[in-house]
Amino acid sequence: MASIRPQSDRIVFLQAYRHPIGLFMLALLLMVLKSPDALLTPQFWAEDGPVFFAAQFQHEWPRWLTPYAGYLHTATRLVAWIASWFDPSHAPLMYNALAILVDAVCVSFVSLRMAAWFPRWAVFLSFFIVPSSGDIFGTATNMQWFMQFALAAACFAPGDKTHARPRAVRIAGYVALALAALSGPFSVLVGGLAVGALLASMLAPSGQASSFGPANILRAIGQVGSRLPRTNLLIVLACACIQVAVLITNEVRTPTEHFMLSAQLLASHGFSQLPSFYLYTVSHSFLPPQLALLAAMLSVTTACLVYTLFRPAAWNGIACLFLALGAMQPLLAYMKEHNAFTLTATGHYFFLLGVVCCWIVWNLLSAHFPRQQKPVFAIMAALVALGVWFRTDYFRREPLHDLAWTAYAERIQRGDALPVLVPINPAPWYFKLEAKTP
Repeated sequence: MASIRPQSDRIVFLQAYRHPIGLFMLALLLMVLKSPDALLTPQFWAEDGPVFFAAQFQHEWPRWLTPYAGYLHTATRLVAWIASWFDPSHAPLMYNALAILVDAVCVSFVSLRMAAWFPRWAVFLSFFIVPSSGDIFGTATNMQWFMQFALAAACFAPGDKTHARPRAVRIAGYVALALAALSGPFSVLVGGLAVGALLASMLAPSGQASSFGPANILRAIGQVGSRLPRTNLLIVLACACIQVAVLITNEVRTPTEHFMLSAQLLASHGFSQLPSFYLYTVSHSFLPPQLALLAAMLSVTTACLVYTLFRPAAWNGIACLFLALGAMQPLLAYMKEHNAFTLTATGHYFFLLGVVCCWIVWNLLSAHFPRQQKPVFAIMAALVALGVWFRTDYFRREPLHDLAWTAYAERIQRGDALPVLVPINPAPWYFKLEAKTP
């Protein structure tokens, strides 16, 4: 099997962004461009209000040990705690700004970490060109969909050992890894796949890869397993054990009916159900673009596996692990909700698959055009144009509706006319706040 070698970045205008800080600043800029309303007209989104803000309200310390949907959300609880230091009128802005910062850190970290297998710029841009419902950008609730990439990259991909990092930086990295591992169920999935890769490294046949055979997949995954960063793996496995304990002792379900007003009750409080494409993310309406996107991802996944069987390469193993991580998510979501329409939520449960498929498509095309990058750029641009033709708002979300949070925040501060029902995006979500205790 070919040895791992860093891919060269051939895009001139990105040469200046090889530095981590430059890459982070570029990610920050694109995050803001994807969801400018998150900072210009900040609003709570979904669980931001009823789960995180309401739970932190009137509490001095962070609610880290409070599970939701069957697992801990430590990073988002930390965001809610930091936002509680400021005036409530600024809470949505704090939630969104901190979410954008975290998302940008994750994108830049993954782009640098995966550079040994995929071109850095291709990994970077894939986060922004994959169609999604838009709500994963700039919302604290959905930070976990970006943190899962950082979690997997830190666990599957060995770091650069040629440059020693200061001890303080290493410790900060371990703390950040633990926060990501305790935010959502992904540490359980990543930890399980990493253990599987370790087993594959022990069971894989020795010798060179054959011209064809299922053993090539085992060898590819085993090669990744033999290079796993052990300290990161131990941290992820420890946090996975905590999440499993929480999963066993709590209801594994998203109780969204507690946060949604019926149309009749909504009207009785003077609210109207606002028409918005964001209702799609609640009702999981199935649309032809989702079908096309799912078919494309299935095709790319199949091509990756076939390529691994016939023409093994250094990137096959880590691609298979990421694909397995992405494939488990919609299946587990279905088991959690027992609702087939959950599988149509391509903006969440299929986001990782879509991003990783972009990485694979680039490497597959580069293998066929090793000395000519223009055909590869043309094909990738055509795929992006096809996505824009399907649905333009998948690449830059519509602004969230301004539901006058500032007026509600003033009432909350004064403590008058409470309890109060606060409408939030997406309609008909809301949350209820009781009067402040003296």
